Amino acid sequence: MNGTDQSAEAPGRGAARPNIVWILSDQHRAEAIGANSDGVVQTPNLDALMAEATSFDSSYCQGPLCVPARASLLTQRYVSDHGVEDNTWRNGTPALPTTVQQIRNAGYHTAALGKMHLYKYPPDVADGEPIMHEHGFVEVDEVLGKYGNAFGRSPYTDH
Repeated sequence: MNGTDQSAEAPGRGAARPNIVWILSDQHRAEAIGANSDGVVQTPNLDALMAEATSFDSSYCQGPLCVPARASLLTQRYVSDHGVEDNTWRNGTPALPTTVQQIRNAGYHTAALGKMHLYKYPPDVADGEPIMHEHGFVEVDEVLGKYGNAFGRSPYTDH
């Protein structure tokens, strides 16, 4: 893994562009990754990825709830700017552009995989796919989190 996809050429240029993989995880300390721990935690695949990638040593959450914090990540704005103040965000993307839209508009293929929680989940997570497209994701394979599984359907609950 060298960090670039040789087939992903920038429009109008012959140069390869770097792949962008944005991994977000909920509620764990940096030490939950082996490369950041005292050796007790073993995460060889994440450690290998970190060795060739950009990793942030600290981050600050813009909102204390899931969806407002994720809306801040998408829009690069404070909660007071994007207006998503609770986990019942139903309108899709605010009037502000998202980072994912910008990456997609630059010619990248964007995909959302796993638990995203960027809106209030409907009874079937597949019903939220149009909202994910609004956010800028071309491909969506979303599942519910551990609490959402009690209230809705997703490929994980079907399994």
